[in-house]
Amino acid sequence: MTERLQSFGYKRLRALQDNLLCPAGTEGRAHEFHHSLWEGTPPAPAWETTSLGGEGASDGFAQGNLLAGYLHLHFGASPAWAGRWVSRMRACR
Repeated sequence: MTERLQSFGYKRLRALQDNLLCPAGTEGRAHEFHHSLWEGTPPAPAWETTSLGGEGASDGFAQGNLLAGYLHLHFGASPAWAGRWVSRMRACR
């Protein structure tokens, strides 16, 4: 944890691998803000991100049914993500 924001702003996303919400290569949008830093390199990054200023990075972790990260995903920009999530949850019943 840090005392100041480490990232803040809108991001464009591209899935680096199949995940809980979408197949690899799918693009979307998100917002990010947090006061902590990830130490080291994530073993299975979920997303390639690009800020509106053009800065790129990787974010999140995806493996099996787990999808985690700092991003607040914009389901309105990618409605299929919500549908896929609901389908995956129904399959887990």
